[in-house]
Amino acid sequence: MHWLVETPEQVAKVHKLKKTIVGSCNKCNGTGIDKTGEQCGCMHEFRRLTYYLMGNLPEITWDKDLASFAERGGDKKAIKYTESFINHLDKFIKNGIGPLFYGDYGTGKTTLACIIGKEAINAGKSVWFYTMAEFVDDIVKNQSGYTQRDIASLRAEKSEILILDDFGRENPNQKSGLQSEIRTKMDKILRIRADQRLVTIGSTNLDIKKTANLYGQSIFSILQASMKFIEVKGSDLRQKVADTIWDKIIE
Repeated sequence: MHWLVETPEQVAKVHKLKKTIVGSCNKCNGTGIDKTGEQCGCMHEFRRLTYYLMGNLPEITWDKDLASFAERGGDKKAIKYTESFINHLDKFIKNGIGPLFYGDYGTGKTTLACIIGKEAINAGKSVWFYTMAEFVDDIVKNQSGYTQRDIASLRAEKSEILILDDFGRENPNQKSGLQSEIRTKMDKILRIRADQRLVTIGSTNLDIKKTANLYGQSIFSILQASMKFIEVKGSDLRQKVADTIWDKIIE
């Protein structure tokens, strides 16, 4: 199972992706069938990318892997941890343990989380990616009706792997009526996932102490029990990517 539920928005994105991948293929002229009568390679590519799209993985990460991450100067120790997780994916899923990548801005935390997500999807696991801001908007703030909130809650509570990106960016310490509701919903979902041994993967720019102070002992205790904290060191890789693209354009 690669996803739990389809929404009209996702279906529209899939149709657009098919038009881009299959519709522009010169080998099959957009039919999906090559000259030998076999399924064209563009259909395999379309299906692979559809799984990533349906898991809400950021498109910028679809072509990323550990080899390219290493070439960009990614943290070697973090790469080793990520590789170990992928190589023992079934065992980690069985035990409900995932990594929480923390470190400075631009060191590749989200990329590493999504590389794991891609490998899990390729292995047939259900994966859902949320930024914490999206999580709050969909599950806490959403006022468009119960259906959308129910879909969001289903994904967050039932996906075999849930990626929560940028812990702390949703600002749980804001002085408003949302503060308590955000923490209550997070506590509930994380507790449900921990009890069912479902893997949660996270990323944050906060260090361990700040994470604990920000979320409080209850939520932090759940994170400690279900996640291994992995520091991702290094310089800002985003700037390196921009520099590389710039050089390619003007060469």
